[in-house]
Amino acid sequence: MGIIFREQDEYFVYEAVQPVKKTPLAEWIKRGKEGKFALRRLKARAQILTPQTLAKMKEIATGYLGNEYDAHFAWDDERLYCSELVWKIYQRGAGQEIGKLQKLGDFDLNDKLVQAQLRERFGSQVPLDETVISPAAMLSSERLFAPAF
Repeated sequence: MGIIFREQDEYFVYEAVQPVKKTPLAEWIKRGKEGKFALRRLKARAQILTPQTLAKMKEIATGYLGNEYDAHFAWDDERLYCSELVWKIYQRGAGQEIGKLQKLGDFDLNDKLVQAQLRERFGSQVPLDETVISPAAMLSSERLFAPAF
């Protein structure tokens, strides 16, 4: 998951991997399964995404470059995970909250694989009250739409 910015005649995806970086769009698409990806656009983009707002969003995104990936999903700015990066860019740069924030404990964490991951990352102290934003919550946000290609 990432956010696309145009720089001159090229497109880049700002993404929270290790570390937060910008990746050429074509390279980012190639990493998808069978080259597939999902694209969402802001419904009210003509009114909201003015040149000034886009510049502010890009400034915020650029400020996160080099930050470490956050495998513990902490809601701070020192380390970032994929959907957290995009959510914060939209919220801080455009005043748009894309997707509903949740608590880690709101998710179904009963699957054995999920339990193993949680034990590996947190031991016995899973931070169930930690604020999180999931890629699914953002993808299904009513503020976004899937454009036709």
